[in-house]
Amino acid sequence: MSDHRTNIAPELLTALHEARDAMFASAALRDKNEHDSLASKRDHARLMPGADRQSVADLGALFDLAAARTPRVWFSLRWVTEDEAKKSRAAIRALPAERRASLFRHLLAVKAHLGWDGELEIYANGFPVHAPEGDVWLFEKFCEGVMMALCDTGYPVDAELATRTLDWLAHHCPQGYDLKNMAGRNYWKKSLGAVKGIAQAVAKGMALPDVARRDALIVFDRYHDISADARDTLLAKGGTLEPAAKALLDISGYGRQDTFFQRMQAIAPTRVAAARCGDFSDANWALYRDFHREVRALVDDVKRAFADGFASPSWLSDPEAFRATFDVSDDEMAWQWWTLEGSTSSPTPEILARPGFAALRESKGLQRVAEASFRSYADAELEDFQRFARGEINPSPFTFDGEGVPDIAAFTFEGADGEGRFLDHLVSLDATKPSAKWLKATDEHLARIGVDKALGGFVRWLGHLHDHSLDAVDWNYTSEATMAFSTLWRLCDGFARSSCHRSPQLALRRLALDSLWSAGVFVGPHHSSTADYARSDAENRLRRPMSEPCVAVARGVVWAMSRIDDARVPTLLEAAGREFYFKKFGDFRSKVAGNAVLWSLGQIGTLEAAYALARLRRAIRDKSVAKLVDTALEAAGARVGIGLDDMQDLATSDYGIGPDGTRTEMLGTFAVTLAVVSSRKATLMSLDTSAPKARRKRGIPKAALTDENANALADELAEAEADIALLLPEARARLQSAWRRDRCWRLADWRERLLENGLVATLSRRLIWRFNTGSVALDGIPRGDGTILLADGETLPLPGPEASVRLWHPLAERVGAVTAWRERLKASEIRQPFAQAWRASYVVTDAERETRTYSNRFAGHILHQPPLIAILRKRGWIAASRVAYDERSDAKPNRLLLPAFGVAAEFWFSGVGAPSTPEDYGAPNYEYVTTDRLMFHALDAKSVAAEPLPLDQVPAMAFSETLCDLESAIDATSVAADRFWSDRGADARRPLSEVPGAARYRDAFASANRGEAQAVRKAFLESLLPSLSIAESCHFAGDWLIVDGKRMTYRIHLGSGASQLAASGRHLCIVPTAGEDDLGFLSFEGDATTALILSKAMLLAQDDRIEDPTILSQLAP
Repeated sequence: MSDHRTNIAPELLTALHEARDAMFASAALRDKNEHDSLASKRDHARLMPGADRQSVADLGALFDLAAARTPRVWFSLRWVTEDEAKKSRAAIRALPAERRASLFRHLLAVKAHLGWDGELEIYANGFPVHAPEGDVWLFEKFCEGVMMALCDTGYPVDAELATRTLDWLAHHCPQGYDLKNMAGRNYWKKSLGAVKGIAQAVAKGMALPDVARRDALIVFDRYHDISADARDTLLAKGGTLEPAAKALLDISGYGRQDTFFQRMQAIAPTRVAAARCGDFSDANWALYRDFHREVRALVDDVKRAFADGFASPSWLSDPEAFRATFDVSDDEMAWQWWTLEGSTSSPTPEILARPGFAALRESKGLQRVAEASFRSYADAELEDFQRFARGEINPSPFTFDGEGVPDIAAFTFEGADGEGRFLDHLVSLDATKPSAKWLKATDEHLARIGVDKALGGFVRWLGHLHDHSLDAVDWNYTSEATMAFSTLWRLCDGFARSSCHRSPQLALRRLALDSLWSAGVFVGPHHSSTADYARSDAENRLRRPMSEPCVAVARGVVWAMSRIDDARVPTLLEAAGREFYFKKFGDFRSKVAGNAVLWSLGQIGTLEAAYALARLRRAIRDKSVAKLVDTALEAAGARVGIGLDDMQDLATSDYGIGPDGTRTEMLGTFAVTLAVVSSRKATLMSLDTSAPKARRKRGIPKAALTDENANALADELAEAEADIALLLPEARARLQSAWRRDRCWRLADWRERLLENGLVATLSRRLIWRFNTGSVALDGIPRGDGTILLADGETLPLPGPEASVRLWHPLAERVGAVTAWRERLKASEIRQPFAQAWRASYVVTDAERETRTYSNRFAGHILHQPPLIAILRKRGWIAASRVAYDERSDAKPNRLLLPAFGVAAEFWFSGVGAPSTPEDYGAPNYEYVTTDRLMFHALDAKSVAAEPLPLDQVPAMAFSETLCDLESAIDATSVAADRFWSDRGADARRPLSEVPGAARYRDAFASANRGEAQAVRKAFLESLLPSLSIAESCHFAGDWLIVDGKRMTYRIHLGSGASQLAASGRHLCIVPTAGEDDLGFLSFEGDATTALILSKAMLLAQDDRIEDPTILSQLAP
């Protein structure tokens, strides 16, 4: 094979070789030049006359350390910020403080000796560009990097060094260092410790020259990458500055005579009606008035010209006068330039083709201006518009979303604090909660001003938050004023462009002509037809998210109110919280201020504050806020020695529910009843008392809403119905968790929180309680007459106030006592809110004694992960989803902390099968999990022990309730549970068949004995079935309920609820439609499997009435 290179001409090959050699020679020469320059300058610095020997040595050591990071020494402008420079930065920090100061002085002297300044790198297309001899600034970049690191670390300063440091940062630190603090970017975060040291020295009395203070402001601007003009705007927002930025302001003295209070006094707050009035600074206002003076002069000219038919000389009759009046060029005379004077567009060919000067007299705009009815605005009217924009006339509610703070005068507290020192303190802290130092200063301000005056000022300012009334506003005037101001932005923009080429007066005159040509709608009084739009626009602007200054004020006010001992404070804070948590366009008005309300109510810690927190929790209905409310309730309880559960009980309103579980109100002739119908909800029913044969109907009829009072009461009842649907399940969960938390009440507290509250009493009067008085224990169900019902049907008065109360549990009771209570509930037709007398009790088995530290009782189940995680978390477990492609997720413990018993339960499960898609659950979580062992660990106030406990050492109640929890969770989420089955069609994703062993598990689950839960369920059904109409069609056979239907015989498993054809054992799929509340004869709520078994039995016992084709197809032979 021939070499393809033989086809290249020898001359070309020679030229390529020479070019290659020249390139390498050039690179080598450049490297040599750079190395020689670096070495030469380093020697000059080392031998500099008068140099401090220690600083020379320190600089040399830093150079050797930095140069060792790469075989070829290369110092970029930001070398000291790179990861490879970590050791260099650490060495600088390790230097004694005085040596750091000496080293910075030495580097300033080296800079002057070698004579460099300004930029050390030039960039083109994002890459540094060097001279042919290479980068000859390597040593300078090394020195500048050390100086930057020294400034960041800090060093002690005197006035002379402080001045030189600020001078270097302001004028000689290379711009390429990007002094701006780029948080969140991959740049070095600059803390400027030297600046902080200067600020501390100034605070202790060190005097600085004015030039140093001015340099501090320049550094501040560089730090934020803003212009000096933008500085005021930044600081007016009232946000928290980073420590280095605050130190620079302290050094400069900026704002010492310009506090937050003073800045807010200078900024007019925004009102909803005037929100579109534009930026009326003094300069813009002066421009606006001058513009209208030109308008008035031109209007007078137009009226005279049209009146005499253009006979007299004017700019409308004489082209030369027109040219001189408006400074018109020859080109502009050929087209209608005034149509585009306020626009950035270029004239179109059609406009250029039109006749210019003559078209003005034919325009509809000037013809309208010539009419006798038209006039321009007078100065007095413009002054009124300005007062309207400032809210002085035709006032409307404040928006709280502008740069200004509404009603800043409220913070003078009736003259007690004319300088606004308290307000400046209120906004001084940007944190999630106030510090002890801040609160101490707050108390001092309150003492200085007076609590009554301070609270009055707070109430006055917060009152504006609730002002949503727009009825008093003159919307016609608002619409006209808004339109008059709508020319402002166009005026300012057009003036800025036009005044570059001609005098300000001529520029305004040309803009005035443009307004007149466009009919003069916004330069003179006119009838507005957009009043409705103006009001609608204002309504949209109400209750928008608050601006930073307003949030800072609101947060400080709310925190300060927690220090005021006044009965009105909780109610005031609640009202403010409702406003802060109001959502518009998906955003709260201010979650920061709302969270401050929750903190303050938690710190107040009274019953009224707890009620306020509970009302906020119901009103807001946001999960994240609900957690914060619980935290605040816990804090409030800690202040008065009450736990979170008790605080939540105290905070639960009864909504007027009486001892019989109802509340009835008359709305005209209608009796409207709010009745608690289960442990989950209440229902509104209405009865027309004027109609003898009327029947109760759901809801409130329109005929009952006869006046405003009736409407208000109807709204209250409807809100109560919705709230009860949230509160009752929570109260039920708290009562059911009393066992795992080992709750015990004093009798007086128990009566107040659980009996005298009509809403909670609908639950507690259906439960069995144990009353302990000394060594005597009495079990009973409380009644409305102040007595308790015993298991034998007798009644006794409630014990004395010295008694303690606990929720009765069947775990340690004799079989006879448990049976007696079950019979009593049935005889008294008491339906418990959850299984108590019929509750399964779990004890350690022989198999668990063999495994000793763990239980496999619930191992091997295949469960739906999403509902499992939701159920466990709702019941207080710390549960983590199993994520595909992340083996670590299987190792995350799922724990239930039981501090009352000093143990923590840990349940293992791992992902199985195919993962879900991210659009289903937001992550590739496993759809299914398979369960493993259950263990218990010792728990103390700080941690969970690593080693598991022997199961026989776990407290019996903790063991039983944990297993009861898991039994019900597995029952609800097992893939074999019949109620979860449904045909997902041919396109179903992640079929169950993909899960290993799913088919075997389903068959096994359908017929497996479920232990304690199944035994209790069987006993309950054996006691219940004789009283039902289907009793003759049913009997028990082992783990099955046998149902003799009209067509064939069926069996229903007592553990899983699965149904089969008895003859063949074939699975019979029945998708339930009835919920547990439809089976009112059950003795307790909450057992979905029991309700499922009974509903199936009732259906199959009358199988000749089945019409569902899905079921009928399965019954065919």
